Amino acid sequence: MKNGYKVMLKYVTLHKRKVIVLVLLLILNSFFGTFPLKIIEKLIDTVEENFTITCVLVLGGIYFLTQVVWVILGGAVNRLTAKLETGIGHNIRMELYEKILRLPLGYFEKNNSGDIMLRLIQDSEITVEGVLTPIIFLTLNVFQFILGFYFISSISVAVALWMIPIGVLLIFLSLQSGTPIRNLTKKQRDCKEQLWNDFQEGIKNIKVLKLLKKEKAYFGKVEDSSTALAKESLKLNKYTTLIDRLYSALFMLLIAFIMIYGCVQVKNNELSIGGLSALMMYNGILIDPMLNFFDFYQQFQQVSVGVNQISQILEEKEENPRAAKEQQIRYEKEILIKNLTFSYQNKEVLHNISGKITKGEHIALVGISGSGKSTLYDILAGFYEINKNQVFIDGKDLMELSITNLRELIQMVFQDTGIFAGTIRDNLKLFDEQITDKEIYNALEEVGLKQMVDKLSSGLDTVLSENGENISGGEKQRLMLARVFLMHRPILILDEAFSALDTITSTYVFKNILKAYKNDTIIITTHKLEGIVEECDRVLVFQDGKIENSGTHKTLLDESELYRKLYYMNGSI
Repeated sequence: MKNGYKVMLKYVTLHKRKVIVLVLLLILNSFFGTFPLKIIEKLIDTVEENFTITCVLVLGGIYFLTQVVWVILGGAVNRLTAKLETGIGHNIRMELYEKILRLPLGYFEKNNSGDIMLRLIQDSEITVEGVLTPIIFLTLNVFQFILGFYFISSISVAVALWMIPIGVLLIFLSLQSGTPIRNLTKKQRDCKEQLWNDFQEGIKNIKVLKLLKKEKAYFGKVEDSSTALAKESLKLNKYTTLIDRLYSALFMLLIAFIMIYGCVQVKNNELSIGGLSALMMYNGILIDPMLNFFDFYQQFQQVSVGVNQISQILEEKEENPRAAKEQQIRYEKEILIKNLTFSYQNKEVLHNISGKITKGEHIALVGISGSGKSTLYDILAGFYEINKNQVFIDGKDLMELSITNLRELIQMVFQDTGIFAGTIRDNLKLFDEQITDKEIYNALEEVGLKQMVDKLSSGLDTVLSENGENISGGEKQRLMLARVFLMHRPILILDEAFSALDTITSTYVFKNILKAYKNDTIIITTHKLEGIVEECDRVLVFQDGKIENSGTHKTLLDESELYRKLYYMNGSI
């Protein structure tokens, strides 16, 4: 929780001017909310002792004005609190998402998207409460307690002194409830995370569920997760309600004691009627802050769970930038791989890979699924850390190149499409406003999509749904491939980028890519070899994380049994 405090303090510092103004407003609001009780005490004593209409009108006018000021200050507090909540919430979400964008690929492979989304949305909102609640509580309640203690002690020192040990006892009891509340909140959050994951998976795989008629079965799984969440929520509510009722009972006893003690004081002429009335009103000023302490502490324990989740992400190790951005190279010669061995999750994926790819070469990697091809691509793109002196670009160690520089050299198209919710134009420009519509149409022509887009009533302004669910798989892949013509890089990696295309379309698009990248390096993997490998300068055959053979298409048909099998069977690679 120590790091959670640092997180909250940081956001307070970012808005320190508004926070200072809020504290001042809270102090004034507390004063003007408390002081009218003193006026009521005076008014009752005046009526009892020497009643005059002038005095009553003056006191009534003062009371009214203080209430008006209190209402105005309350509105100002609410308005400023809303602004702070909005500003701090924005800061937290943006810092958190910026951090997520800087995390290495391994983080996303180890953590499910449901947990990440829960932290971005719910935990960030809870953290806002964790930032502002202590400020509001401490300012409002501490100042109110001081005023209440002062006013009560001015009437009865004995009653005021009785409040101290009782307050200490209640604070001690509050602290004892902290750990159970924190643990119950953590269990509730874990159940909520599981439910979010189930929702996301169900929506993502809706076609599978419908096709296999598993909607009811999956509904049962979601229902179990929802039931578990409901049970944990009820456990938390049951515990906090029990503690809250216990506190309320103790405070009711305290109020009863004050009432009885005050009546005895009046009977003995040691306290006026006005004093007794004020005492009964003041006890709320003194007791409420102590009662609020439990509510605050209870809420803070629940908030701490969300704050810790935020802290964990902010403390995650970021993707290694490797070298200073200014250390730039231009790819002009070759990619050299020397005895590259790489393990992932304690499993060796690549073993002693060696080879050279010269600039302008067009290389195909083939092999069964899981043979290490995609892992090699991820290493070249800087997604994974490797030992030094294993991969070089133009003689420069890959691990000594800055990530920024490296990714300026590489364009990569994946099998799983990277379509965003938005227009076709936005998906192809990807925030590059220098790309013109003419260039976009030329790129669409290269992948055989121009006629399709021309037929759409909104053309380039046609809105694509999340992950492009409103267009076919082949159209999604061709949109991804169209980016290749708009964002030219000297190294192009195509990782199963033709998996949803037929052989004729694949060959057409690939030949256009070869023309556009005639003098650049292309490395491609595809399970549809026909029409692709024949156009490549060399083919590398992968098997069990090793290069089993390499050569031209014709050579490998004669020399490699594995390659012949893959080619003629069009097997999965």
